[in-house]
Amino acid sequence: MVVSENTFVNRINFLVETQGIDRQAAQYGVTRRTIRRWQHAETSPSQRTRSSVSRRGRRAGDAIAVSTRVRGRFGPAQRSRATGNINLIRAQNQRLERERNAAIIDARITGSTARERSARAMPRRLTRREEIAASDERDILIRGGQLQNLRSQGISPDSDEGELILGDVPEGFDDWVEYEDYIDYHDDDWADWRRRNDY
Repeated sequence: MVVSENTFVNRINFLVETQGIDRQAAQYGVTRRTIRRWQHAETSPSQRTRSSVSRRGRRAGDAIAVSTRVRGRFGPAQRSRATGNINLIRAQNQRLERERNAAIIDARITGSTARERSARAMPRRLTRREEIAASDERDILIRGGQLQNLRSQGISPDSDEGELILGDVPEGFDDWVEYEDYIDYHDDDWADWRRRNDY
């Protein structure tokens, strides 16, 4: 069975979250770093391993992957937020890698060993804290857009229809009104966010 990248990433994330990263590393005979790279879709194992991860994730209770035909092709019915966040982090890490490589080349051209050392010390990837902050900011923008769409259609977020669309109130908030006030305070738009995040 061919396992898509989205399904594999979602299942390995589920297994790590529920069973721990050490157990997954031991199961597949790899390091913790390799498991993290699988989680961020930086690398991918063989199809056999992907099938194993998919089966184990499903047995452990992960949601069934639903596919629908879109313009004559099969694709995910709804792209998960986790996948979008992974793509964001991958794009930012690629940008950091490009900037570091350009600085190293520039330092070599000038012949400055001090500049080359400084360039090599530049980060290649976001820290875990930066990854979480970027993902949270993206999620806030997505939820803010959903709230605006509901309001423009005259649907209250607290109504049954609103709750069906939005789901549960995010952790740390009592209701959608409090969350909406938080979003208004952290006012932002997609253009600014994309410019800041090189996405």
